[in-house]
Amino acid sequence: MIRFFRQDYLLQYLAIIAISILLWLPTFIGQIDIVEPYKGAILYDFIYNICSVSYTMLKVVAFVVFTITAILFNAFLSANLFIPKNSALGAFFFVVTVCANPTTTSFSPFLFACPLIMSSIFIIFQIYKTEKPEPYILNSSIILSIASMIMPTTAFLVPFIMIALLIFGFFKTNFILIPIIGFTVPYLLIFSCYYIFCDYETVSYNYNLIINDIFFNFAPLGKAETIMTSIAAAIFVIVCFAIKSNDNSVKKNKNLSIIMILFVFSIIITFMEGEFVANGLTMLVVSAVLAMLTGYSKKIFILEIATDLLFAAVVFINYSKLIGLEVL
Repeated sequence: MIRFFRQDYLLQYLAIIAISILLWLPTFIGQIDIVEPYKGAILYDFIYNICSVSYTMLKVVAFVVFTITAILFNAFLSANLFIPKNSALGAFFFVVTVCANPTTTSFSPFLFACPLIMSSIFIIFQIYKTEKPEPYILNSSIILSIASMIMPTTAFLVPFIMIALLIFGFFKTNFILIPIIGFTVPYLLIFSCYYIFCDYETVSYNYNLIINDIFFNFAPLGKAETIMTSIAAAIFVIVCFAIKSNDNSVKKNKNLSIIMILFVFSIIITFMEGEFVANGLTMLVVSAVLAMLTGYSKKIFILEIATDLLFAAVVFINYSKLIGLEVL
């Protein structure tokens, strides 16, 4: 599969759509656990209310968003030269790894926050190209703030932005303060509108609850999340060592360091409200390093076999419930 996703660009994306349909087919055939609106997730509440006219529409919208996100993810990796320009390996590994846990193939906050999270991180990786990073930092934190209105635990990525800035060599205090300011501004605007036009006290109370949930309510992982997160962590460590051994340049080391830190934060977020988050962000990071490893590697025989086995395992996991098995 690796060789195929390094070749014809049009056929690659047709294959991505076909694989997405294959892995989402059990979702359309059977019942799925859809995450209903919850306190603090203003935008998710809005999106859900629009799409909840029918159960089928929820599934279709979720699938379309998932497919578009996979294509965007590939574009972000390609723009940062993590994968070759004519490759769709990023989209392939995104589809396969995120679908490894069937709970992520549903209408959920992560699915809709994911494009915004990716955009925010992509902007951070552009900082080293400019001498004036302030607009990039501000835009990244604002986008992250909007994502947190869909999936509140995204707020944990604000410290990640600060650490990434330090790795890129931006040590001034104002660079560290900008992410906090940018993240706060959208909420100040919303609270101002609620204060003027709506019930401010109720909204304030709801946000106090969600802040307590974010920072003080670590939830035990379910069986599926525990297994998949453990496997993801093992794969991540092995792949990172392989990438580092293949390319030990300063730029590659900085990028890999930031991805490692992002993985740590994704693990922390996984321990938040499990039913809202699952482990999609963890799988997102794993898909990035898998694409980085296979994108430029010349010795791909073993990688081909491992990728084929991974794909077969994910297909089996997704279809196991249809044949009466409970793998996860």
